[in-house]
Amino acid sequence: MSKVFKLNKIGVRELLKGEDMKKVLSEKADEIVGRCGDGFESDPHIGRNRANVLIKTNSIKSYYKNLKENTILKALK
Repeated sequence: MSKVFKLNKIGVRELLKGEDMKKVLSEKADEIVGRCGDGFESDPHIGRNRANVLIKTNSIKSYYKNLKENTILKALK
């Protein structure tokens, strides 16, 4: 006899949108920004379905560095 697993959608939504998840993502993003060097920053926010963190450049110099060398992509590895 198999058991039926019912996912608590409200609980999962609260978990993904909670401050704890935002904190974990911010910590990971700060590590990545540290590997990128100067001119990069992270922007955590709560989206429609979950917490998100955007890693972006904050200067023209770092923008072109990322464009030429894929700095953010390489820092993710």
